[in-house]
Amino acid sequence: MLDRTQAPNIAQAIEFDFNLDPLEIHELSSGLPIYTMNGGVQDVVSLDFVFPAGIYAQNLIGVPKVVGSQMRSGTSKKKSNELHKLFDYYGASFGVKVGNDLATLAVRSMSKHLPYLLPIIREILDDAQFPEEELDIYKKQAKQALEINLKKSEFQANRRIDEFLFGAEHPYGTCISAHHYDHITSDQLKAFQRSHYQIGKAKIFLAGKFSEDVLKSLEEHFGDVKLIEGNEQYSIEMKASSEKNIRIINDESGVQGAIRIGRKFLEKDHEDFIPFQFLNVLFGGYFGSRLMSNIREDKGYTYGIYSWLYNVKQEGAWMIATDTGRDVAEKAVDEIFYEMKRLREEPVGEEELLLVKNYILGSLLGQLDGPFKSMQRWKGLILNGFTKTRFDAAIKRYKEIQASEIQELAQKYLKEESFYNLIVV
Repeated sequence: MLDRTQAPNIAQAIEFDFNLDPLEIHELSSGLPIYTMNGGVQDVVSLDFVFPAGIYAQNLIGVPKVVGSQMRSGTSKKKSNELHKLFDYYGASFGVKVGNDLATLAVRSMSKHLPYLLPIIREILDDAQFPEEELDIYKKQAKQALEINLKKSEFQANRRIDEFLFGAEHPYGTCISAHHYDHITSDQLKAFQRSHYQIGKAKIFLAGKFSEDVLKSLEEHFGDVKLIEGNEQYSIEMKASSEKNIRIINDESGVQGAIRIGRKFLEKDHEDFIPFQFLNVLFGGYFGSRLMSNIREDKGYTYGIYSWLYNVKQEGAWMIATDTGRDVAEKAVDEIFYEMKRLREEPVGEEELLLVKNYILGSLLGQLDGPFKSMQRWKGLILNGFTKTRFDAAIKRYKEIQASEIQELAQKYLKEESFYNLIVV
């Protein structure tokens, strides 16, 4: 019998063993693989099609994003409202998220309803029409939203830092303007969709609690699709700005300063990438970070400040972002570089080191809870060309990293002259 007078033993996350649930590969008769993870309690599933249709693939600024947002605007057989009603009828969600490199078509539904949704998904992928009347409505709304957002310092800062880091002509750094929407036509959207949303190019991920009927239905509706081999080529030249300290007045009467400090960084397969992920969390990647403790808790300059690594395939980047009062923006920048200097010159204390290890590993425990979260971890590995070995190596590095390694990384990568330093008011 449980003795409630005794407190349970408290174990630290660093003491746990981490196991990533195994993935199964179900191959359709045509050879098209589907990555599956069957499990959970509720009869719900997630089905993701990941295409090489991100912003990098654009031949005209704005097209990838518009294609993603308008994918469900109609086929030759069904109008937009009919498609929306069908997904509503089955209690399912449908959405397309477009990133820098990839686009993900995501469907969430009850397991028993997925076989009825698959022919609709196939129809959309094969026959999306992007009718002009729907496109005109979208363009009008998008231009209105853009006009409002351009007045906001944080929106301008996010646009401009990418431009400075990657170059205004590179897809990662291009900024859409109202006139770009005017030149987008239905035919251009169809051409892009037909080229980049070919099902044979997709990585398909199925997770949740599902029966054999779901796999049979996938075979029925996608079993004729041939796998299209080949990797996307990343060869567009990046022309970063030569000016690194930039101050922009977007609103003369503005009271807020949007700070973005960033630098080019390593690709994911570099030996320093995993340990730098640890450094990033310690520096600005969680609520107890160095930046948060100094600039929010001690100085009171901001409500929040964070750093993160960009998830892009052609040369990465590391970013620090916060919004402060206009009058303290320069002081906040000074404190950010001061915290970099501290990491270069002072080794991290053992107590803080253990705290960050437990935070990272404790967060990972939550990210491995159930088939949906485990599948997200597998997706990250597969889409970046890694195997489970990468996951195991990261866990080992997080557990074993030493203060001296963090200091060496800081001395190598946290040099003030390497960073773009932008404030937009």
